[in-house]
Amino acid sequence: MPTKDVSLGDFVKQLAVSMDGNDLVMLFKQEKPWHTLFYRLKHDKTPGKPAFFSALRFDWDGPYPKSQELSRFIQVLHCAGTVGAVNPSYEKIVLTREMNELWSKMVNALPEESKAFLLHATELAKEEFPTEAVTMA
Repeated sequence: MPTKDVSLGDFVKQLAVSMDGNDLVMLFKQEKPWHTLFYRLKHDKTPGKPAFFSALRFDWDGPYPKSQELSRFIQVLHCAGTVGAVNPSYEKIVLTREMNELWSKMVNALPEESKAFLLHATELAKEEFPTEAVTMA
């Protein structure tokens, strides 16, 4: 799938697979890391960035930039049963084995430039999201 054709939803799925493979906790209740990461990626100059980032809007009505479109998509993933968030207090998103396998095929089919950008996004995610080894407060 060419980079220009990657949607917000496709990229979130690709990033979820990459984050899961790097033991990063995909927070569900705390959206700040998601928004901060995507805001950083929107303004990033790394080649291979999907075109949807140019249309992604952020509001600064609070302490961090927030994208309504990103919030909605993360909520829809959970509501549709695509990902789980049934851990004791709905703190984190859990990627099922089936979804990981399905979405991994999408990642494997990416052009090299897109894979490089995804790797870059995952490195930035390591700065925003906790790892499984860290206890969440």
